[in-house]
Amino acid sequence: LESGTLEVLVADGSVKNLSKGRVEAEWRDADEFDPTGFARPEDIEIARDTLYVALTATSEVISIDLTGASSTSVGLFASSDTNAPGLSEPDNLVSDADGNLYVVENIGTSRISGRKNEMWLMTATDDPLAPAESAKLIATLNSPRNEFSGILLDSSGQRLFVNVLGPDNFILVLHL
Repeated sequence: LESGTLEVLVADGSVKNLSKGRVEAEWRDADEFDPTGFARPEDIEIARDTLYVALTATSEVISIDLTGASSTSVGLFASSDTNAPGLSEPDNLVSDADGNLYVVENIGTSRISGRKNEMWLMTATDDPLAPAESAKLIATLNSPRNEFSGILLDSSGQRLFVNVLGPDNFILVLHL
């Protein structure tokens, strides 16, 4: 870096199995420590004091508490094995003013098994590391040749823009 510092998140190996609970972690200077390995992180989103990370390879969304300066905790926000049955390869994230999270899937391997590309709405609790209170499927892209590839909520919170990547390439607008 020309200026500033670069930090990495360091946690113990149990970060690979968050279904058993929260994991303590620390932000440390990148020159001094190896980063904690996550399963193909694709996108990040900050809502309130929480950093959400989409882990495509494990079909999970994790949450990281940002209130501490160097110490933090990592929790499991949503996964196909816990509170979001059917969630497959979360790819892109965006949050609304209430701290809820919209999640779109990557259908790399899902396409082979015939799954459709889906969009979820996940409701957060007041605890930044708690699992999502609810995870609802809100849209399905019934086009095996295309996939959701980006998501953005406008400043009014009334329109959700979604990129669709594939041979057809278009942008969807969902009016909320």
